[in-house]
Amino acid sequence: MRELTSRFAGLRAGDPISPISRIIEWDGGFDDFTRILSSNPPVFARDVQPIRGDSLPIERPSRYPFTICRSEMKLLEAIDLFGIPIAPGSLAVDLGAAPGGWSYVLASLGILVTAVDPGALHPLAADNPSVTHIRTTAGQYLQTAPISRASLLVNDMKMDAARSCRVMLDCAPLLTQSGWALMTLKLPSNATPSWPGIIKTARAALEQSYAIVGIRQLRSNRSEAACALTRL
Repeated sequence: MRELTSRFAGLRAGDPISPISRIIEWDGGFDDFTRILSSNPPVFARDVQPIRGDSLPIERPSRYPFTICRSEMKLLEAIDLFGIPIAPGSLAVDLGAAPGGWSYVLASLGILVTAVDPGALHPLAADNPSVTHIRTTAGQYLQTAPISRASLLVNDMKMDAARSCRVMLDCAPLLTQSGWALMTLKLPSNATPSWPGIIKTARAALEQSYAIVGIRQLRSNRSEAACALTRL
């Protein structure tokens, strides 16, 4: 376990993980993004590559090989890209945690994680002393969860963007003032032109309780985008 943990032990916000050559940013400019998608062939700024859904070859740096699931790479890339602060000994809540990839990475970085999911966790997460597994849904957890305790809230649940945003709004009180949140906005793989509208709606909903740090498609994303937030 010590050997596995050491893979992540030196990671700090801002440390380079890998060259990020494919970034689509939705911090504004929805008309431009729609134009880019509809052009033939597609034209992308910043030398980025076209979106190809599940056919996109995912490259992961050998320095941080994932151990439980591929989604670990999304979290590591988001920490690097958005500059999410990593404070050993701080508290994080991982919504929809199973199989435990994100919980494992956070615990490996020294964070105390509450993993919320009715499903089972991989032993690397379940047996980690820094991970507390609450076998219930996010909604049920909220009924008894301590408020204003967590400095980080993460959500990589497999649900549509609108539902996932509602969960994040409900869970905002779990965060300390100005605490960080990271969520994955799941997007329809067969309806790429609808993505800007979905993300614009998600942004408007989230701004009820959060400041938007950024919404971007990471190199490790497929039909989804990473959204970094801080609690208002």
